[in-house]
Amino acid sequence: MNPLADLKTFIDASGVSSVSWPVRLAILNTDSAQAIYLSEAGGFPFDTLGRENINAKFQLLVRGPAEEFEACLTKWQEVFDLLQDAQDNPGSPALLPGWTFIQCINSRPNTWWDSEGRACLTTEFRYKKART
Repeated sequence: MNPLADLKTFIDASGVSSVSWPVRLAILNTDSAQAIYLSEAGGFPFDTLGRENINAKFQLLVRGPAEEFEACLTKWQEVFDLLQDAQDNPGSPALLPGWTFIQCINSRPNTWWDSEGRACLTTEFRYKKART
């Protein structure tokens, strides 16, 4: 399965997303004021010839109305806390089968406002999936 689809399923099953905070993949939709977006973000180069150590990345973007910035930041924190260090290990903060690790590259979001005045909070995570 697509890694982003796996993450969407994981976030939806956790209860962090909802009808008012849906998870969308890849495309920034202009019709919803608030949403959680996941998109591919490239990755890092392999450092071995066997290419077994790929570290891909994805971007998390949480968008909400500017007048509700605190709610948007709270939602970003909820998603961050769910994803940070999730892995296929019973001792991990969140059990995510098939994933070796997920780690955020920065610990706070980059914040900007889109052309319609909505707050956008972004951050990137690197990850490694278990080889099958």
